[in-house]
Amino acid sequence: MSADDVVIATRERLGSIGVWLGSLRSASIHEERSVVSQIEGLGYGSLWTGEGIGGKEAFAHQALLLAASARIVTGTGIANVWARQPATMQGGADLLGSGYPGRFILGLGVSHAPMVTRSGQSYERPLAHMVDYLDRMDAALEDAPRSDAPVPRVLAALRPQMLALARDRTDGAHPYFVSPAHTAAAREILGGDKLLVPEQAVVSLASRARRVVRLEST
Repeated sequence: MSADDVVIATRERLGSIGVWLGSLRSASIHEERSVVSQIEGLGYGSLWTGEGIGGKEAFAHQALLLAASARIVTGTGIANVWARQPATMQGGADLLGSGYPGRFILGLGVSHAPMVTRSGQSYERPLAHMVDYLDRMDAALEDAPRSDAPVPRVLAALRPQMLALARDRTDGAHPYFVSPAHTAAAREILGGDKLLVPEQAVVSLASRARRVVRLEST
C-alpha cells in the first residue's frame, strides 16, 4: 500500500468529525469502556487521547479503547516521544495496527518543556529531536515484518517548520487546541494529499439555547 493509499483509506475511515477526550486520563476502566461505547454509538469516526509521562501509557490505553469498541478509529494525540525509544514507539504502533487493522493512527509529538523537564530530561531543539526520532523509527520499520495495513503516522505540528516536517516525513498532522484560521494555514503548508486532523475545542450551548427558547415561548 502506497503512502497516498494510506492517506486516502484513513481519511475515509475517520469521517468528518471525531472526539478528542482528555478526561479519559483520569477515568476508571469501567467508565472508559462505557464512554467509548457511547461515542461509537453516536456515530463519531474517531477517538483521540493524549499521554503525559506517567499515568496511562499510550499504547496500553489505546488497546483498551480498541478492545472496547467495534468500528471506531482511535489515535494517540499524542504519544510522547520523550516517554519511549523510537524503536519501541514503532513496535507498539505495529502491534496495534496488526491487532486492529485500519483502526489505529499513531500521533506523536515533542510535548511541552515543563512536562519533559519534570521527568528529568532536557527539552532542547525539539525540531531536530523529532527529525532524529523519525529517522530511528524508520530504521526500526525497515527491520519489522511487512504489514498489509500500515499504521498512519501524524505529527502534533503547530508551527510552520514542524508542519513542513509532517508533510515531508509523515502522513500528516494532528495539531492540538487550534483555531479554524490555524487549520487553514496548516492545510496550505501540508497540501491536499496529507491528513490534517485538528483538535478544535468547542463549548456546547445546548442548555443555554433551551433556556432561551423557553423564555421566548412564555
